[in-house]
Amino acid sequence: ETMLGFVLGLREIKPKPTYPIVIRRDGPRQEEAFEMLRKVAKEENFYFHLFGPEISMAESAKRIVELAYKQSA
Repeated sequence: ETMLGFVLGLREIKPKPTYPIVIRRDGPRQEEAFEMLRKVAKEENFYFHLFGPEISMAESAKRIVELAYKQSA
């Protein structure tokens, strides 16, 4: 439900985001949420990077910085 709200909000952004979007999620129905996000990313050309509990919040933040630098290069 949370990720569905996220996707609905993302669809409202104009122009459509072309930058990488990092999502770090844990909890109930995580795989179900990731499956939905993968489908949306493929169908609507979003650039999602999905991470679960195996990646710490600090590591997720580090990946965001790395992706931002790649995007700006």
